Amino acid sequence: MPTIVCPGCRQPLHVEPEWAGKPCRCPHCRAVMPPSTPDEVRGTIGPTAPEPSGEELTLAPPAPPSEATGAADAALQHPDWVFNARFSPDGSQVLTACRDGMARLWDWRTRRLAVPALAHADEVFDIDFSRDGRWLLTAGREGAARVWQRSNGKPVTPPLWVFGPAHQALFTPDAHRAVVAGLSPYVYSYALTDLDEPPGKRLSEDDLRTLGELVSGQALHAEGGAVNLTSAEWLDRWRHFRAAHPDFHTLARKN
Repeated sequence: MPTIVCPGCRQPLHVEPEWAGKPCRCPHCRAVMPPSTPDEVRGTIGPTAPEPSGEELTLAPPAPPSEATGAADAALQHPDWVFNARFSPDGSQVLTACRDGMARLWDWRTRRLAVPALAHADEVFDIDFSRDGRWLLTAGREGAARVWQRSNGKPVTPPLWVFGPAHQALFTPDAHRAVVAGLSPYVYSYALTDLDEPPGKRLSEDDLRTLGELVSGQALHAEGGAVNLTSAEWLDRWRHFRAAHPDFHTLARKN
């Protein structure tokens, strides 16, 4: 069987004639030969290489697994590239980060989703489990990390914003903080102490009202109506709230 060389990683690739001219990607370095679409990307890729017959073969499928490397015993199908995957602490589930903007929690034995897909606004780059397995952490291109409840897939924090795409995120061993890093000179740390202690148990009625005004950007009248806060009013409330509750979830506006 003829071989060609990937232009990205220079690995030799096996050539199958039926794959000639079809957009593909290299299984080693993920190099893609444009033009291609996610639905068309299959197999492996190589430069134009003339065969002795004169026919040009531009693309090749991946070589089948050998006995030396073994064969996969389970495959979790995704609609696009998977950037990351991680086992749960108990080994029963796998969390994956996908280019389609979804993180997915799988029962890897049945190959079925354990909860609905966890949606981001753009590509999901990184994922993590808390050490006790109760919480999930995801981070993506839109510049935010999110914490989810593993049992039902529901978000349990506001978006944890960073400057630029969020490429890495992880829990501290006690799951009291999430550490997020991206394309910036900063690493962000967010307090997550309220995951085990609902905010309402610690906040007074006045604090809850202030928190509602911060989230909505509106202030309530005594008669029950609402008006938009000015930037100065919002900032003043934010400073007072943060001074009173420094460990509460960090709230931020993304411009």
